[in-house]
Amino acid sequence: MRRRIVPVSLNNFNDLPDQCRSCLYWEYPIKPGSGSGSSPDGTILKEEWFSTTLLQWGECGKLFYQGDRALAYAQYSPALYLPRTMYFRAAPPSVDAVFLSCLFVVPEVRGRGLGRVLLRAIERDLYKRKFKAIETFASKYLAEKPPGSIEFYLKNGFYILRDDEEFPLLRLDFKSLVFWQENLEAALESLKVPTKADIPVPS
Repeated sequence: MRRRIVPVSLNNFNDLPDQCRSCLYWEYPIKPGSGSGSSPDGTILKEEWFSTTLLQWGECGKLFYQGDRALAYAQYSPALYLPRTMYFRAAPPSVDAVFLSCLFVVPEVRGRGLGRVLLRAIERDLYKRKFKAIETFASKYLAEKPPGSIEFYLKNGFYILRDDEEFPLLRLDFKSLVFWQENLEAALESLKVPTKADIPVPS
């Protein structure tokens, strides 16, 4: 079954995983601990955020598909489009970096390399767009907190730029990598992901 990574657009916005499609965790200035950032109108506001960011800045998300189902999703942009970044103790993100605000893999296919390949695709594209680095806040204790566990990022070339007891700011400098030499298509095909018949579809 064909695997592919494509940019998020208004045409495929509805393919975002349900919990991501209405999540406004980063897009609105709510302090950490004061709520999830979701709302009854979350999907509408999220689509508006994508519309604005795509128009003003350009590609800001990717979807990993197997067949016609999206199994992973990532979102990124300059921190100025993500006001909540300023409320973390290790803030602010660097002005020369793009901020990775979400890297989500559906639970039933986690641990199979999808997140790593999706991250590499983002890095390759941002490098070609002449950006210098990518940064993110990662959790030291709770892997489910966006955008994920510190162990994952440290294993994939990031380093701690500004430490914190809960959410350190991590950075990856593109000049230190050779990821653009990787064959992304071969990496996609090598992933050990179940076929569509083996993946349970949420009811």
